[in-house]
Amino acid sequence: MGLPYILCSLFPIPDSRLPTPDSRFPSTYKNNFVNPSSGDILKFNHVFRFQMNSSTPSIQFFDGIYEQLSNVSLRKNRRSGARIVLMTFESLKAIEQFNSYRNRFSQSMVLTDEEGIINMTPSSIKFRFGGPEGDELAGVECKVEIDEDHHWERFMRFMNRYAEANGMAYGETKPSTEG
Repeated sequence: MGLPYILCSLFPIPDSRLPTPDSRFPSTYKNNFVNPSSGDILKFNHVFRFQMNSSTPSIQFFDGIYEQLSNVSLRKNRRSGARIVLMTFESLKAIEQFNSYRNRFSQSMVLTDEEGIINMTPSSIKFRFGGPEGDELAGVECKVEIDEDHHWERFMRFMNRYAEANGMAYGETKPSTEG
């Protein structure tokens, strides 16, 4: 795993603007970073932003806004042989409270894990709406087609890590045997 990268300011930053403990990086506290492998406390002056290659798998559409995957369906196009991934999100944090206006759009779906970053461009995105007025987001489906075997293998390694970290289980659906 790579070293964390730190952006430092030339001018002192008031304590109120320093990072606070965060559920995503529980080992960051103001000017301290606790190295999870050794337990050493490293001190940095004037920390502006803390970012590291996280071993926790994550999905983002907008920088710094981590989405929670609800379901994933893996399919194969019988004609072309392309593998199709249908990723379902019950909600998107990026569109809650206008977060998408405050963060930079990634131009793709960004999957990050201990191996690095995967940028995937969905072939289609479907927004489902519900509620009494039909204007409440009920879910989002992102469809991605993967042609190359090595891309598929890399995606599956990411999904296995994501599933393990988020309590998801892999299960195959059997074709119906009823006549």
